[in-house]
Amino acid sequence: MTENDDARHEKETKQYDDWKSQIRSELEAFEGEGPPSIDELWSVAQNESESAASWIHDMPCTEQEIKTAKGDVLKALVALEMAEDRLNEVR
Repeated sequence: MTENDDARHEKETKQYDDWKSQIRSELEAFEGEGPPSIDELWSVAQNESESAASWIHDMPCTEQEIKTAKGDVLKALVALEMAEDRLNEVR
């Protein structure tokens, strides 16, 4: 990797972490109802992953469509991570 590649990777990693943090905050608020339950997080993950799969299937491969699908997948991942955290708290 070159220095430019390293700098780009570092920037993308920070942006990814910022997005995850923002999504986590949005999910914690859960439509004004407070922290979501494990089942609600599971449902969010299911809906977002299905949305991403449908989007990928139906839309042409453009930069915007890729960003949209990545956003859905990232939200599903954050919801799964939060559900996992809550399961570990219960144990």
